[in-house]
Amino acid sequence: MQVAKAKRPNVHFIIASTGNAGLAVACVARKMGSPCTIFLAEGLDPQFLDSLKEEGANLEIGGKYYADAKAKAYEAAAQNEN
Repeated sequence: MQVAKAKRPNVHFIIASTGNAGLAVACVARKMGSPCTIFLAEGLDPQFLDSLKEEGANLEIGGKYYADAKAKAYEAAAQNEN
């Protein structure tokens, strides 16, 4: 992680997830001191959302379905230079 942080010190992690992948990315981002935005579909378990928040992730509801969240994540990544 230190090598990654040295190469990309301002990296902003952006992912669409409905489960463990988002939690893993949020954990890595927290350890690197980097921001993380997770795009989610509606209706996920509130306890799971709390777990993501505890890791410091910014949560965005991208739509009713995972495909909607994924599209929003792609849009956000395209607009983010980091």
